[in-house]
Amino acid sequence: MKKELNLIILLCCLFLNGGCKMVLKKIYGVKTADFQSQESIVKFHNDIGFGNISYFSLKADSWKNNKLLSLPDVFVFSSTGNYIPYRDSLKPNCNGPADVFLSELHPEKKYIYSDDYNLKTFLHLLEGPECQPLEFDSVAKVDFYIFFTTATFVGKKIFREKSAIWLDSLEQNRNVMYQLFILNEDWKSCWSDTNKQLFTTDE
Repeated sequence: MKKELNLIILLCCLFLNGGCKMVLKKIYGVKTADFQSQESIVKFHNDIGFGNISYFSLKADSWKNNKLLSLPDVFVFSSTGNYIPYRDSLKPNCNGPADVFLSELHPEKKYIYSDDYNLKTFLHLLEGPECQPLEFDSVAKVDFYIFFTTATFVGKKIFREKSAIWLDSLEQNRNVMYQLFILNEDWKSCWSDTNKQLFTTDE
C-alpha cells in the first residue's frame, strides 16, 4: 500500500503539473509523503507566502479513494457552485495559463462548466485543518470560490515559482469578488490510527 501511494504521489507531481517531464523530482524537492502536524503545515504555508490564507485539508478517505487533487493547481467555482476548468487541452504547457485565467476572471464573462465537480461535491472531499468536520462559510456577495492546492511533500520551490504568480495575478484583478482558500493535501498526524495504518502498511 505504501509503495503504491508513493508511486501515486510521484505520478501526481508529474501529471498534475501538466505533463512537464522536464520538471525533475530532485530539482523541486519532491519527497515521500509523511504525516504532518497543523504547525508544520502552517509553517510551510508561511514559507511559500500563503500564511494569511485560510486552509482546508484533504480527508484521509479522499486519499484512500484515489481522490488526490492535482498539485499545484487552481480550482475555481462560480457563485452558484459550478466548476470552471481553466486548462486548454490544445495548449498542454505545464499547468496551463492559470495566471492569465485568474487575471481575466470576470463575473459577466460566460464560462464553460465541467461536471467533474461542483462546489458541494468538492467540499465533500475536505475537512478542517485539525481533522475536524469542514465548516465552510460562504460570502453572500462573491463572484468566485477559489482553491489553491498545496502539499509539503511537493517542496517549496514549485509553489514559490507558480502559485505565488497565480496569487499575484488574482490580487491584481479588480473586477471580481472572491473567496480564496488553500487546500492542503498532506497526510495528517491528527488522523486516527486506523487511517494512518492504511498509508504506512506494505502489502
